[in-house]
Amino acid sequence: MKKFLEKIKLSKELWRDILYITATVIIIAIIAGFFIWSIRIIIKAVNAAFFKINQDISSEILSFDLVGFAKIAPRLNISFSLEEATGISNPPEVAPLPVIEEPVLIVEQPIEQPKEIIIDIFKISLKILNGTTMPGLAGSWKTKFIEAGFIAENISAGNANKKDYSGITITNNSSDAITKKVVEVFSQSNLPIKLEKDNSLNESAFTIIIGK
Repeated sequence: MKKFLEKIKLSKELWRDILYITATVIIIAIIAGFFIWSIRIIIKAVNAAFFKINQDISSEILSFDLVGFAKIAPRLNISFSLEEATGISNPPEVAPLPVIEEPVLIVEQPIEQPKEIIIDIFKISLKILNGTTMPGLAGSWKTKFIEAGFIAENISAGNANKKDYSGITITNNSSDAITKKVVEVFSQSNLPIKLEKDNSLNESAFTIIIGK
């Protein structure tokens, strides 16, 4: 009986040794795992700081909420200032991005040039009358009109009913463009020109009285 009890006692000591060794191995494994984990975190932090490697280690490093701690610090009788801890009083203002306006396409409309009015000088008929006592005055102006390109068959020369006309009187019912063509011939004269309208005349007919 005594020998049996000694065997049981020895068995208990053996189990105690086994448990002690097992616990020691587990503790060493935990310490080694924590050490390896710490080394990995340090290596990643160094790489991120010095080699600018974009790594996300936020899930492996415990974060500390400074803003939250600043709110509960007075309740714990702890003097804590977020500005002193971070060194930042106000976050820097980010300048707004410039607004890029889309270019406006301006389409210039072509300027319409005034249409050139074509005057058919062959249809203009002139009746030139001498309103002075100077003989041959109407005939001399007929010659000047022919030299300007007017048709001789469409020009008649004669005497006016009076001999005391002054200047040049042009009576017509034509457009300004046709009238201008006739007036241009009198640019050789220094006499004043007076234009009169007569609706009874044909559009291309002119009565011209030459005065002094």
